[in-house]
Amino acid sequence: LISSAPEKYKSRGTGLPYRQDSDFYYLSGTTQKDLTLLISSTCKHPLLILSKPTPSKILWEGAPENPKKIASAIGAELVFSNDIKTEVKKRLNGVQRLYYQNTPGTCGWEVAHELMMLSSWYRRGYPKEFHHSDALLEPMRLIKTRAEVALIKESIDITHAALTGIMPLMQSGAKEFEIAAALEYYFRACGAEVAFPSIVASGPSAATLHYDKLSRTLSKGSLLLIDCGAQRRMYAADISRVFPIGAKFSDAQKELYQIVLAAQLAAIKKIRPGALIKSVYQKAAYTLTEGLKDLGVLRGRVSTLFEKQAYKPYFPHSIGHSLGLDVHDIGDLRSNDTSVLEEGMVLTVEPGLYFAKKTAKLPACGVRIEDNVLVTATGNEVLSRRIPKAVQDVEAMLDF
Repeated sequence: LISSAPEKYKSRGTGLPYRQDSDFYYLSGTTQKDLTLLISSTCKHPLLILSKPTPSKILWEGAPENPKKIASAIGAELVFSNDIKTEVKKRLNGVQRLYYQNTPGTCGWEVAHELMMLSSWYRRGYPKEFHHSDALLEPMRLIKTRAEVALIKESIDITHAALTGIMPLMQSGAKEFEIAAALEYYFRACGAEVAFPSIVASGPSAATLHYDKLSRTLSKGSLLLIDCGAQRRMYAADISRVFPIGAKFSDAQKELYQIVLAAQLAAIKKIRPGALIKSVYQKAAYTLTEGLKDLGVLRGRVSTLFEKQAYKPYFPHSIGHSLGLDVHDIGDLRSNDTSVLEEGMVLTVEPGLYFAKKTAKLPACGVRIEDNVLVTATGNEVLSRRIPKAVQDVEAMLDF
């Protein structure tokens, strides 16, 4: 039992931009509000349940998408009702187990909780077991179809175009918020949405992992970290790149950047079906540990430093996350070391090094390089490989 996402409000009746529930979109392919989908073993076809919109609702919000087309596209039977919850309960009669979305405000959540509150006597004929729908949908959504991968590639291509388009702004005196606004303009101009608030962090700002102030002015000789992504037809990209302000990396910046790039390339090589996400992380962490020793930040035997996790203050996050309908997509790759990679998964690979204050010969800064990677039958495919990341290629982007 899955419903459209409830509307959310910024304050006092001022609505936020509507965003469809990812699970509902996965099953229905529509961003339309006020729909409920019931897929049951007791029904020959899925049921798409809705109320007819009132003239007032059409006046304020416009005519909705044709429900007949939505139902036809997924082979569903269309059911109109003035009382959707009562209609759903009627259709649940004889069902033993109910999988519902755990999202307050949705029809599924409300129906499930109302039924759970009933005494066993009044619940006769209604479901006796209740489970979150994630239990069914997570393994389905983790493995992407060719069509889903194609949509992620579209989002990546738009992100690439946006990064290329903002290069003339990458000069001393520009503002972080100007870069962010230009990125998001390009996303929308290309027919996409903003997958998440863009991180545009210059100099010491980049040592804050989810920096959002956008208040600094770019200065020559500093580094600028950009973490951004377009979202095309609900599927997201998530890319991080680092640029030198002034067109060229200094020797110290280049050395730091090359260490992070080497860690990312080594981690990507570990991606294949059957690999543990832990092995991908550890390969990156070990390479970063070697680099931190070379920089003079860490001292001692690399194996000992790695065992003691001496790299953690400088590489404090996971190697990445699954990617799809959500930027941090369904699944538990970030926090579950035992997660096993499977063909069809799409994940980010994003090692980084961060220095909140001057350390050794490095100023306060942050470097993160992030790509989107598909697990294939024989290994992996870097879906974002066309976005430059080698030192000479990054510098060439700035040669405008």
